[in-house]
Amino acid sequence: MKLGDVFTDADVARLYRHRPPYPQAVVDVLQRLTVEPRVVLDAGAGSGALARRMVSFAERVDAVDPSAAMIDAGRQLPGGDDPRLRWIVGRAEDAPLSPPYGLITCGASLHWMDLEVVLPRFGVALAPDAVVAVADTENV
Repeated sequence: MKLGDVFTDADVARLYRHRPPYPQAVVDVLQRLTVEPRVVLDAGAGSGALARRMVSFAERVDAVDPSAAMIDAGRQLPGGDDPRLRWIVGRAEDAPLSPPYGLITCGASLHWMDLEVVLPRFGVALAPDAVVAVADTENV
């Protein structure tokens, strides 16, 4: 079993709802960073702690995560059924994307990704003047 395999467990995914939420200030900063088109890619979305909140300002949020269990848990949480939220089971390195994105976020997930693959992929998927934002629950 690889270390990341723990996230495929339905019980682990269900328990993610007990993690500390991202502060509203983080969501506010992400909103200010989003450029046209107001479409966001949340890579390594897990159960959508960021993605479910970003639909408040985005036209669409593509929430990508390799764990079907995490995505299933996210769909059942508040906001998880929002029609602007598109759940995608897959790795950020090779999941089907629909760029351009006015913002790409990674919340406590970038360290799980192959940076040599994912960072150039993000660069190509960004709209002009868009950025990649790495969010944290502890610092604003």
